[in-house]
Amino acid sequence: MEKDRLGGDKVNDIMEIIKDLSAVAVILSTFIEISPVKINPLSYLFKKFGKAINSEVNTKVDKLTTELTTLKIVTEENRRKELKVHISNFANDLRYGVRKSESQFIAIIELCDEYLDNNWNSKVRLDAEFIKEEYVRLSKKI
Repeated sequence: MEKDRLGGDKVNDIMEIIKDLSAVAVILSTFIEISPVKINPLSYLFKKFGKAINSEVNTKVDKLTTELTTLKIVTEENRRKELKVHISNFANDLRYGVRKSESQFIAIIELCDEYLDNNWNSKVRLDAEFIKEEYVRLSKKI
C-alpha cells in the first residue's frame, strides 16, 4: 500500500531518469569545457600523450636552435673580422699612396657604415673615418 501512495513505480522511474542524466552529464563533461571550470580530461590526456610522442622531436628542435644560435654568433664574428681586414687594408693602401677608383671607395664606405653601425671596434672606426675623409678630399679635386 505504501508503494502505491508514494507512487513507488514513479519514484523508481524518476530515480532511473536521474541516474541516466547523471551518466550523460559525466560523459558530456569529458568532451565539453565549462567556462568557469577549466577542466577537460581529454585535453589533458592528449597534451600528455603529445608531449610523450614528440619528446624526441622537441629535443632535436632544441638542439638545432642551439646550433643555429651558435652558427649565427660565429657568422657575425667572421663578418666582423672580414670587414675589419678590408677596411684596414683599404686605409693602409690610401696611406701608402695606392690609387683607388670611385667605385672602390663607394664599396668600402658601405662596408665602413656596416661596421660602424654595429659599434665593433674603435681602431677600425679611425680607419673608416680616414677613408671617408680621403673620399671627400679626392672628390673635391675632381
